[in-house]
Amino acid sequence: MSDGFERVSTDDGQTFVYSEQGSGSLVVMFHGFPDTPYGWQTIAATVAAAGYRVVTPWLRGYHPETLVEGRGYGAADLASDPIRLLDALGEKSAVLVGHDWGASLVYGAASLAPDRVRAIVPIDIPHPSLLKPSLSALWSIRHFGGFPDAVGRGDDAARRLRLHRDVVTSAGRRRGPGQIATSACAGPRSASAIRAR
Repeated sequence: MSDGFERVSTDDGQTFVYSEQGSGSLVVMFHGFPDTPYGWQTIAATVAAAGYRVVTPWLRGYHPETLVEGRGYGAADLASDPIRLLDALGEKSAVLVGHDWGASLVYGAASLAPDRVRAIVPIDIPHPSLLKPSLSALWSIRHFGGFPDAVGRGDDAARRLRLHRDVVTSAGRRRGPGQIATSACAGPRSASAIRAR
């Protein structure tokens, strides 16, 4: 197409729309809300010039070609997208960079498939286990945490209540950022083994 983006599809019809530059080890940069991949242009060019292959995809639902009827927008669905993108690109692993909503994707992907993620660089969003339970945190989640579900599948009160409960209960398990990065990026383990740490 003439829009400057490349496309790659999975076997089940999911299309990833992305730009790519450079060569070398893969770095994937996920934008936030309400951003687009254009926000990474300057940084992506600098990283590519340093000897890396840089891919900047549109997040699920942000580009018309990424909209698929009936496809989920829950946390687990979104967390699988970086891994599915690696599969579609034919890559075994990558460094995942995520800003804002994209940071949620890189945290999730590192938890789902730590053997596929060489490192994560979350920007502007702390790991959920570092959030202290508070009314202001719950207010933020209520107003912003359910937004993708509201856009994708309508208002699902049960899903939002589970999200609130998960944030409050996960906040009680304190770990420092170094431990989180080590847990997410150290050798292969199941997601349940990571949660147990």
